[in-house]
Amino acid sequence: MGQAHVAVIGAGSWGTAMAIHLAHCGHAVSLVARDPQMVQSMSEMRENSSYLPRIPFPDALNVSADVDQAVAHASTVMLMVPSQAFSSCIERIAPIIDSKTLVCWGSKGLGEIDSKSVFLHEIAENFCGKEQLLAVIGGPSFAKEVASHTPTAVVVASAQPEALDRSIALLHHDGMRCYSSTDITGVELCGVTKNVLAVAAGVSDGLALGTNTRSALITRGLAEMQRLGVKLNAHPKTFMGLAGVGDVVLSCTSDLSRNRRLGLGLGRGQTLEDTLNTIGQVVESVDNVSRLLDLARQCSVSLPITEQVQAIFQGVSTPQQALTALLSRPPAAELDDMERG
Repeated sequence: MGQAHVAVIGAGSWGTAMAIHLAHCGHAVSLVARDPQMVQSMSEMRENSSYLPRIPFPDALNVSADVDQAVAHASTVMLMVPSQAFSSCIERIAPIIDSKTLVCWGSKGLGEIDSKSVFLHEIAENFCGKEQLLAVIGGPSFAKEVASHTPTAVVVASAQPEALDRSIALLHHDGMRCYSSTDITGVELCGVTKNVLAVAAGVSDGLALGTNTRSALITRGLAEMQRLGVKLNAHPKTFMGLAGVGDVVLSCTSDLSRNRRLGLGLGRGQTLEDTLNTIGQVVESVDNVSRLLDLARQCSVSLPITEQVQAIFQGVSTPQQALTALLSRPPAAELDDMERG
């Protein structure tokens, strides 16, 4: 495709990285931040010193605090905000865009409608209508590496062929290979679940339990993910792809993952508050673990690892007690257990 005008809303590490990538692709990009001082700093320094220091902005990247202006001139709006801000953000832009504006997001979480946990694409449809072109970006993609042009593969999911074609054309470029999927529910579920599993893996490593334990948690976590996904009519193969295995392995094994770092701190005896303060950025699992369990209850699906992560967050169990609870579950046939939990 030719040059597109893209508004990237959210100037954290992921939003900044995507804005840099899109500008390198040859698109005209407006990176929208809500803090005027941050906008001034990025405009003057031509980098985001708070989140991605020493990675320069391309010339095609403009920084703005004016959401209305950026969105009004954009053929694509990319939401790169924490999932808890997604609903207010999509509500904010809905009156400005038309049905041919492509709205895509890299947020990985759940939202709520009428106190019921729902996927972000359901929230987008609620505010923008079912005709709006919608797509989600998933897969193993740490912001720092995307911004540094490290080779990365992502999956873009949408139920609409036009949204898929435009998203792939927008993102696919040197350093980023894009795969398409029509399983938007599966890709979004992977993004939520992998963050919780990264906390569990971090807790295990914080307790110095070794690679056997981490591997078991990853494998059983993937079973939880797939079990719930099948109940939600997601495609089983999605969980073996980039959004599933790819992102789970990345987040559970690399200390670039905030969720893994949170688990490491908890496993080493730090409090939730202290660990979050040390990380200094939004950690999606904290707000999403309860929503994920609510979604599982709606489907009558058991998620034992997710339940224990929630128990640790709530102070109901220590990391060691949570591990003991998982190990004390009765033996089961592996294939049966993958289906029933």
